[in-house]
Amino acid sequence: MKSIKAYFKKENISAVFLLFNFSYFASQAIKTINNPTPPLTFSLYLVGALIEFIFIYFLTLTLIRSDKKFLQNLALPILILFSAIYFSQSYTLRQSGCLIDIIALENAHHFMLVLTDKLRRKLFEFSLIFLVFALAFVFAKASSQPVCHSKILKFSGALLLLQVPLSGFLLSLSPAVDLTVKASHLAAPLASAYRFRNRTPDFIKQKVYDTPFPYARLKNIDKPNVFLFFTEGLSARSIGTYNPRFKNVMPNLDEFAKKSLIVENYYNHTAATEKGILGQLTSFYPARTRDFHPEVMQTPEIPENNYRSLAHILEENGYETYFLMASTGVTDNLPNIAKSAGFKNVVGTEELRKLLNSDESGNMSDEDFFKAAKIFLENLPPKKPVFVAFYNLETHAFKDTAENGIKYENGKNRVLNTLANFDFHFGKFFNYFKKSKFSDNSFFFFTTDHAHFFEPPYIELMKNEKDYKPVFVDRIPLFIYAPTIKQPKVLDAKGKNSLALAPTILHYLDIKYAKNHFVGHSLLEKNDPKILNISETGLIFFLTDKIGVHEEKNLPEYIKNDWKKAKDNVMFCIYSDIKGQITEQKERPQKISPSSTTDAKKN
Repeated sequence: MKSIKAYFKKENISAVFLLFNFSYFASQAIKTINNPTPPLTFSLYLVGALIEFIFIYFLTLTLIRSDKKFLQNLALPILILFSAIYFSQSYTLRQSGCLIDIIALENAHHFMLVLTDKLRRKLFEFSLIFLVFALAFVFAKASSQPVCHSKILKFSGALLLLQVPLSGFLLSLSPAVDLTVKASHLAAPLASAYRFRNRTPDFIKQKVYDTPFPYARLKNIDKPNVFLFFTEGLSARSIGTYNPRFKNVMPNLDEFAKKSLIVENYYNHTAATEKGILGQLTSFYPARTRDFHPEVMQTPEIPENNYRSLAHILEENGYETYFLMASTGVTDNLPNIAKSAGFKNVVGTEELRKLLNSDESGNMSDEDFFKAAKIFLENLPPKKPVFVAFYNLETHAFKDTAENGIKYENGKNRVLNTLANFDFHFGKFFNYFKKSKFSDNSFFFFTTDHAHFFEPPYIELMKNEKDYKPVFVDRIPLFIYAPTIKQPKVLDAKGKNSLALAPTILHYLDIKYAKNHFVGHSLLEKNDPKILNISETGLIFFLTDKIGVHEEKNLPEYIKNDWKKAKDNVMFCIYSDIKGQITEQKERPQKISPSSTTDAKKN
């Protein structure tokens, strides 16, 4: 017993912690080589980890050998913190093929929605292996008198710090530096809010669109019902309608598309469900302010805000509004976000399961969700037109279908499994819809909350896609099923993003005048408003156009002169506190869109 204690005294504790963390991280990096990630990436990960290992080792030795007690006491907390960071990075590396992304930090609670069980198992594995490693280290009788070399400490520290100003090129070299630099972005709202403190939110307007509805109406319906389906994490390129490579994966959705208007070159404006759904309903980049911060907020109630959402406008026009969700809301706070977005009736898993006479709990499978949604629609009162939004969950990244769920072919790729399973149950739901009381007096809009996350099995599927980039912005689907309208087969969005959804729906409903602060513009506008199509994922900005996705560091020449001003407008939306101000101010022209100035003056 004494010998064990002796080997865990002072210097040895640093070696135990750090050698284990480096070896564990290295093993996880090597395991990911089975994923489609360049071998150079692993080399950089390991080199960076080694630099950090050397630096932390000699730093903790210096602290331990200090004459001051409080410095000695700092060593163990530093080692524990370092271990926690390395465990987190190791886990993320194994799951996604990369280190922790900024969007993952910003929406950590939502990632826990699907990773909790796996995380617990991985933590148990980590702890067990560490125990074995520590005991092996002790009985190996390593030297109890390692020497602290100040020159090595200084040199490794210089290499480590050098990565911060060069983060755009070398950020992935050091797992701890990577996480620290990315976490610093979470403090950006404070600085940005201060920057925009004196700016007035002057984008309120009274008109939604200019162009008359361009398609012939085969049947005049006073107030058609509106159904809006937000599929969890679905990129257009994984659907046969957009990509023939996947024509057999989702045949029912492809059949739905044949009966609908297909929107091409259409992108997600952000990542994470909360921001994705809220942004589409409000045609606005959701703000990160103390009064409205749904992407991180875990409180039972979200304060009322003055965002003018699609649900608000439709309710003012006589619609009863409903939001149906397969998520419990425990981790994503989606029920309160839906309420905040103006839905009068928010229908969660507990209520939906009552329709199925089920005593189960937790998030709902796609099978159960569609069954419950069918029953719910059948029971809707016929008195008022309805606006019903849906959100499923089982297509979420990192998930697979249950053992009794639908598998795609051999079932080896979990992404294909979730898509095939969703498609099967969506097909049954749509067959019901076509025969229901809603079939000839409704519009059905099918889209997603955001593109699919770049998890390894998805990247594997996209390895032959020449224009695919492993980022969280991509082309997304939009199908508009409107049997009472003579629509074209295809509509080119020309790079516009999902902020166009709300004004487009209102365009279909002939609701031209409504107080709004929409940043996006209807896809049916004849005159292109010539605003930049900017997507934002955790303070990383992208431009989208007909060609594809352009990262901020690689913008095309035609846009560089206008980029800064347009990005500032987006930053203002994200960081300005507009609570109360929108309804208090007089109508002003919309700065984000030059085309709205005339409208404001007319109204």
